[in-house]
Amino acid sequence: MIIFLAKLYGARSMTQSYLTWKGRRKIIDSRKKVPLAEFAKAGRELQEAGWLREAVEFFKRAEDWDALRAIRSESVASGDFFLYNLVSQNLGEPLDPRALKDLAANAEERGLGAFALSARAILEPPKEGATP
Repeated sequence: MIIFLAKLYGARSMTQSYLTWKGRRKIIDSRKKVPLAEFAKAGRELQEAGWLREAVEFFKRAEDWDALRAIRSESVASGDFFLYNLVSQNLGEPLDPRALKDLAANAEERGLGAFALSARAILEPPKEGATP
């Protein structure tokens, strides 16, 4: 049965998929020195599957700053404030006011009011004594 499944899905995906919790833990918890390219490969697999938050950790470990910046750009376009903030923290870069403005507008267009509010709260902090 296992041989059949390996042929059906491809032996590589059965043994090295990073789309499973076990696959991700295997590379993260490895006692051996894992090549940066392997972390980048895992990040790409996760990114292609749409698991961007998970991909961030692997791209950071791979020191693939361009991939992280691409995810950050994607988060602005999709209006995902929390992903934008996560990537910015991992890059060690401050939140860009222009990007936050665009992110808030994109979030609003997609009906992500909480993300828009979070971005706008950083751009325009509430005044003291103001009620939320």
